[in-house]
Amino acid sequence: MEPSTAELRAFITDNFLFGDASDAFAFSDDDSFQERGIVDSTGVLELVCHLQERYAITIDDDELIPDNLDSLSKVARFVDRKRRETVRGRRQCGVDDLLVRVGGSRSGAHRDRLPARQRWSCRPD
Repeated sequence: MEPSTAELRAFITDNFLFGDASDAFAFSDDDSFQERGIVDSTGVLELVCHLQERYAITIDDDELIPDNLDSLSKVARFVDRKRRETVRGRRQCGVDDLLVRVGGSRSGAHRDRLPARQRWSCRPD
């Protein structure tokens, strides 16, 4: 599911502008959330949680920068890039990668000895 600026705008308006989409609170896709006072530092954390849950992406601490999260267009591009990285990572992950995590057996006999995250993830911890 790719983000649309309309969907992201609705989230921003509902959660940070109390649903007020009037001209007094209108903003363009490229307006800075910080400069316009739309999203503060706590709001960025709320936005990040929403993006991670809604689009099934992981956002690392070093990605919490204005270049990624300071306008609708920046957020949309960032989420699109993260989704493509996630899909690309899943394509590279195969059964053999999973077998290493479950003890090298197709039967999964050792599966229960590992935490769920290690059992089903190809990503190195």
